[in-house]
Amino acid sequence: MKFDVKTVNKLLGIDDAFKAPTKMMELMLDDKKREETFKKFLEIETDMSYEWFQEYFGDEQA
Repeated sequence: MKFDVKTVNKLLGIDDAFKAPTKMMELMLDDKKREETFKKFLEIETDMSYEWFQEYFGDEQA
């Protein structure tokens, strides 16, 4: 499983990708939630040599 729209939306607790930037900002400003969410994303992907969200936002805009 990679960073497809359904997976990312589920991890962020949103139902539409347009809500992702606001939700991500909210998570980044909360130390505990930020770390918890990052660990959930690491369960999906550990390769940090590329931008994880490029595919997510690209698929959603297509």
